[in-house]
Amino acid sequence: MNPMPPGRPLTWYERLFLAIARPLSEVSTGYSVSFDEEIVRQHGLKGLMRFGRATSEAFNAMQKTFGVETSNLLAGFSSFFNGCEYCAWGHIYALALLYFERTGKLYPIDETETRELMMRPDTEVLAELKQRLEAVEPEHARLLLRQYELRKMEGPITGDEDRLLVRSIALYEWVNECSIVSEAPAPPMNPIAKKKDLMAKYNEARGPERAARAARAQAAAAAATNAAPAS
Repeated sequence: MNPMPPGRPLTWYERLFLAIARPLSEVSTGYSVSFDEEIVRQHGLKGLMRFGRATSEAFNAMQKTFGVETSNLLAGFSSFFNGCEYCAWGHIYALALLYFERTGKLYPIDETETRELMMRPDTEVLAELKQRLEAVEPEHARLLLRQYELRKMEGPITGDEDRLLVRSIALYEWVNECSIVSEAPAPPMNPIAKKKDLMAKYNEARGPERAARAARAQAAAAAATNAAPAS
């Protein structure tokens, strides 16, 4: 893609296109993303079309091999380690809804934890993810750790699975160049977003866990304030 001037204002026809495209996306997939404006700003409308085709092709290849839940996991944490909270939130949210619909249980990672996890060192995050996932979704834990290893390592890529994991990393490095300008929360980035009743049940089920986590954070902040020396 030939980049457009950075930070440029959108033309009237670009704004009109987005004003039409977003509601259509809401109807067809259940959601729209806010970083479409940045894609248009950087690459123009033709670039947006090419962007959509290329990302769909890559994500469909991931889903064909890994399935929809695992593909959202890999997309979420590829974005997470790129520092894009918006896409990390959106794909983890989609995964959690898909998992909740399939099992009736809560996925071990809540999308609303994204920002707090991003504040931690990578090694600590990986240990936390491994601890949470190995008991219930060991294949998720294995693939996440391997994806991160491939991101950091300089050694050889082994087999088709590794090649697809590398493709997932490259895809979201590209996507996140535009999406990183958007702020969470994000919608679930899957057509499951059309199931509003399911989303309501899921968020209701998450309520006690989220309230307990918020209470712990508040208590920790109060303790830190009380322990700080008086100035």
